[in-house]
Amino acid sequence: MKVLYIGGAGRTGSTLLERLLGQADGVFAGGEMTFLWYALVGGGRCSCQQALTDCPVWSPVVSRALADTTLTPADLVALRGRYWSLHLPLMIVPGVHRALLRRLGPYREVVARTYRELRAETDSRLIVDASKEPHYSAILDSLPDLEVYFLHLVRDPRAVAHSWSRRKVHGGFGPEHGMPLRGLVSSAVYYWVSNVAAEAIWRSRPDRYLRVRYEDLMADPEGTLASIWEFAGEPVDTSFLAGRRATIGPLHTAWGNPNRFERGEIELQADDEWRREMTWWRRVISAALTWPLLWRYGYREG
Repeated sequence: MKVLYIGGAGRTGSTLLERLLGQADGVFAGGEMTFLWYALVGGGRCSCQQALTDCPVWSPVVSRALADTTLTPADLVALRGRYWSLHLPLMIVPGVHRALLRRLGPYREVVARTYRELRAETDSRLIVDASKEPHYSAILDSLPDLEVYFLHLVRDPRAVAHSWSRRKVHGGFGPEHGMPLRGLVSSAVYYWVSNVAAEAIWRSRPDRYLRVRYEDLMADPEGTLASIWEFAGEPVDTSFLAGRRATIGPLHTAWGNPNRFERGEIELQADDEWRREMTWWRRVISAALTWPLLWRYGYREG
């Protein structure tokens, strides 16, 4: 069962990329599936606008995934907390990663069943998971049923820092729920941890690792998407593109950026608001905190 995993830091355009990939025939875009159980506990909504418990896709998938267990979504949220981002540094210690996986107990089997049921329910060849968290990709990679391809999405760290400073309504829990904010230091630390961990876990496996820049996707949507499909071993499908415009049909993403609820025709244009609105001193601080990665990923101007 093939999974295309969009990994790296948040606020890099992963939800948009996932929506584009989800338009291809035989592909199911599931959203940030690591947060599925958290969304169920909180009464979250699918991008089809229905509650996950009423969604025609997620409702039967979750029911069957939990059919042979007494575990509840709240139990799975608690189990997931046994292997979190704070544990990433321990993964380099021999044997610790396997020990951390054992700490998850029945969580991994429920996750495996969820992907199996999702494939059966949607009749899809490929599942796109935009969870981004490198440590969650390691959990998926440990499941023998899954063939994980890691798509490392990066964006200029100054743009990422600016995006984290903007207030956004989550959408999945209603208008009163805002998305978290991050300051310059917090954003930089998150950027470092997410991207370094992504490379540490996956870069040594070139057949399963591909790095893509958000800015390149916006500059050449058709070419970038074609390279992604070739990486995943799937037929190239850009039939929903017309130049720089894309037609987005209905999807069933369980969690993600608020734009997952939008559908119809959209213009693919880079969000460069940070260049106009970010003060010079915030740019300098953000660049200073992330400059090795800024240079590594080709962001040497601006």
